[in-house]
Amino acid sequence: MTTGVLLLHGSSGKPDLSYVGYYQQSLRMFPEQAEAAQIPAERFGGDLLLMAGGDDHLWPSVKFAKQIALRRGTLITQVLISGPGHKWCGS
Repeated sequence: MTTGVLLLHGSSGKPDLSYVGYYQQSLRMFPEQAEAAQIPAERFGGDLLLMAGGDDHLWPSVKFAKQIALRRGTLITQVLISGPGHKWCGS
């Protein structure tokens, strides 16, 4: 069973909980509900910018951004950055 993990955040040494395992477990256990909860980005007619941090400890944002991009198909710009996580700026 996958669960949250306590990590140390950068050089600050402050605790940083990871909930990605909970999200992944929930996606496996409740696939119908997960599908129903998807953001219907394919219905949006304008340009779409997706930004996802590769070190996101809240949820699997890169995976979700890629899924949206696949469903969307066109008129999309993806920005997938390996460094930052869910919090993009500030300290």
